[in-house]
Amino acid sequence: MPVSFEVYCKGKRAADFEPVAAYVVGPESVPMPGEVANRDGVLVLSRSDEIPMGLSLLWDAGAAGRITWRRRGLAPRDRPYILNVELARFRLMKVLQKQEDWSLFDFPKADRFISRFGDPGAVCRSAVQAGRAGGGRDDRRRGAGGGGSGCRRSWRCSTATCC
Repeated sequence: MPVSFEVYCKGKRAADFEPVAAYVVGPESVPMPGEVANRDGVLVLSRSDEIPMGLSLLWDAGAAGRITWRRRGLAPRDRPYILNVELARFRLMKVLQKQEDWSLFDFPKADRFISRFGDPGAVCRSAVQAGRAGGGRDDRRRGAGGGGSGCRRSWRCSTATCC
């Protein structure tokens, strides 16, 4: 069974979305053999086996331009994931890991970064919940909007933390 994604742009499902520089990734974001294709308005990742996999692609990050975003470790399932939400979740996870690696939770002046991180995290959580709630088209569209907002905020947070 493949891993599939619905893609949303400006609050509407982007059935004609064509991924740029997209490839299948496995553990640790290592490229793996596989196919990435748009089938009937759903972005589909296919492999011959059924292991958790993910996607790497160029994604519009607003004023920052197109940036390579990844999402790995997604199990195959019948229902498509929402790409906007999954990209934001993965980026937020990386920011949180770096905060831990650099001991920013114990650093006295880190409060301004931690407060920035909390906001996109809340947006992302509500996006995931909206995408799961009932599963109707409006719920998934609301979830995708939160994912897009979470992507933009997580990018600002990660650049502020690193620079």
